[in-house]
Amino acid sequence: MRAFSLIELLVVVAIVGILAAFAVPGFQSMVSSQGVGAAGNEIVAAIESARMEAVARQSPVWLGFATRTNAGKLELLVAAFQSRDASMNPAVANLVPLGRASKFPGIALRPFAELRNETSGLLEPARAALLADVATSTAGASITNGGVTFSRTITFTPRGEATLTGSPAPADGFNPAIGLALRQARGTDVPANAQELAVILDGSIAQPSTLRVR
Repeated sequence: MRAFSLIELLVVVAIVGILAAFAVPGFQSMVSSQGVGAAGNEIVAAIESARMEAVARQSPVWLGFATRTNAGKLELLVAAFQSRDASMNPAVANLVPLGRASKFPGIALRPFAELRNETSGLLEPARAALLADVATSTAGASITNGGVTFSRTITFTPRGEATLTGSPAPADGFNPAIGLALRQARGTDVPANAQELAVILDGSIAQPSTLRVR
């Protein structure tokens, strides 16, 4: 049996190196895609849970979002808070955290308008015209808990509706369509060509769905 020569071994090593160079970017892209997709799935679950809590307890629930830098990487935090006295008062003293905040390393909340056309175009024009954007809305409550300020919030009412108004009056109603856009971050940068998706919420029944180019 003939042994491999040194030249043959070097050729094999070179070929393996070339194949790895092509495989790594594809693998990184796949990991990024799974990161955005997993975050979207968990946020959809958090929305559904917040609505159910609001209806079951007959007390408003606020779902807060905060993007921060942690260890040189952007990170999205999501947390739910219940009203202590069942009122629409979002003052910190009147809020009770519903569990711990969920953390999504490498995920950033972005304005819906920043989504690429291939993603935002999946939303029906009629709903797009009514869209209220979580990332850009200033009407919500600003909730500080555990040293983190959740400056973007969705309010879920005991009727099972959703609105971006932090302390809605009975006559305020709901937002027909609420948009929450997510994009994969690289360090503290959020490249325009990174993986992205949007969670769209029907405010009348607080029913979420996702927009994502596969």
